[in-house]
Amino acid sequence: ISRSASMNWSFARDLEKDEDRRQVAHLAYQASAQFYDLFTSDSEKLTEALAAQLVDHKSELSDCRVLWHEQKIVGMYCAFRSEELAERQTVSFKSLVDFFPLGPELLVKLRQYRELVEPTSIDGCYLSRIATETKNRSLGIGSYLLSDCEKSSKGPKLLHVNRNNSVAMQFYQKRGYAPLNPLHNYEICALVKY
Repeated sequence: ISRSASMNWSFARDLEKDEDRRQVAHLAYQASAQFYDLFTSDSEKLTEALAAQLVDHKSELSDCRVLWHEQKIVGMYCAFRSEELAERQTVSFKSLVDFFPLGPELLVKLRQYRELVEPTSIDGCYLSRIATETKNRSLGIGSYLLSDCEKSSKGPKLLHVNRNNSVAMQFYQKRGYAPLNPLHNYEICALVKY
């Protein structure tokens, strides 16, 4: 895929076709499967729940930018001001609970997951999701998505990544991201780029 005039952007909330919303929702799922799999192993139902978040203006997914190439979705990212993170996570969580009942077993899993995630307190741009279609990996699309995110926001850039995902860690570190606090050893660590 060349970065030609045939590439264009849209916001996920503006997608008109259900199949396009479902594709973007599936990409969002892929970007954070470790978290979403706490709710269910039914990826179809998760995709449906995430598609609903694309149009909720306060969810983590509402401001997703979708990259198109020759009228096909090839990738997406979701970013917003880091000060909005807690509110957007709450809205997204409530949306998931509408689809998946919040029982004792799920509460335990969520508490355990929360202990894996490094807390943050930096004001700037928070990149909550970035994903490309599997068949389009290693074609520079992830770099293109990240570059667009960085150009369209001011201040530090912040994201979370699984420390054990060496491909993702290398991808971000190669682009100037570094651990927020190198002395912490959270499984889901915060990376920042100033």
